[in-house]
Amino acid sequence: MKIRNFIIITAITLVSLTFNGCGKTDTDKEWEETLIGYWIPQDESGNKWDPCYLFKEGHRGESFIRKHPDNRDEFGWEIKRKQLKTFYDKAPSYLIGYDKYNRQGVYKIKSVEQDKIKVIQMTSDGLQREYFLVRGNINDIEDNEDN
Repeated sequence: MKIRNFIIITAITLVSLTFNGCGKTDTDKEWEETLIGYWIPQDESGNKWDPCYLFKEGHRGESFIRKHPDNRDEFGWEIKRKQLKTFYDKAPSYLIGYDKYNRQGVYKIKSVEQDKIKVIQMTSDGLQREYFLVRGNINDIEDNEDN
């Protein structure tokens, strides 16, 4: 009887650990709060890339090309286990998605500061692209002089 109870308790513990381990960590939740706002992708030399991102509360967001800030593509997003995932409602032409429908972006987060996030973007063809997301504002984004 003791062995049976031990096996049952062990099984319940393992199942509980498995399901609790799949949730968001405190770090993930903290990073999600940090991510709220406008972000401009940049390489190490400070060259700006497209698309830019607006991460909103409620896990919704928009991405857009700086030359066309009014033409926005909507997505849902989450951070889980140090990965930022974006789920587009309709796949934009500029996204090299991680899934076969070109609607999901996956970014491994390397480091997070208040105004700078280092990410590695993973693509469906196996390539990776490393860059920074730098906090901006709408005025930074609409400044197209360096395009």
